[in-house]
Amino acid sequence: MVQAGAKAIVVYPISPTALNQVVRNACGKGVTVVAYDAGITGPCAYNVTIDQEEAGRVTLEWLAEKLDGKGNIVAITGLLGISVDNPAHQGGEGSLR
Repeated sequence: MVQAGAKAIVVYPISPTALNQVVRNACGKGVTVVAYDAGITGPCAYNVTIDQEEAGRVTLEWLAEKLDGKGNIVAITGLLGISVDNPAHQGGEGSLR
């Protein structure tokens, strides 16, 4: 995309570090890189994220309320290593304690 002349690239990164070299290259050529939902640690990327831990907490509290405190909840987490998965899961677990 950089070589094709893109002025901006929006990405959903699986890893906070895997794209750093690519992002650095894009920024060096004047291309704006925006990561959404999960952030990138590269110094020139823009990150648009939410508080994943709080989102997990609020979501699980809502579900527990809808179930009226009865039954079991099975948590199926996202892809292993995605930077948004652990905080969301931790927030949800914390709300049940």
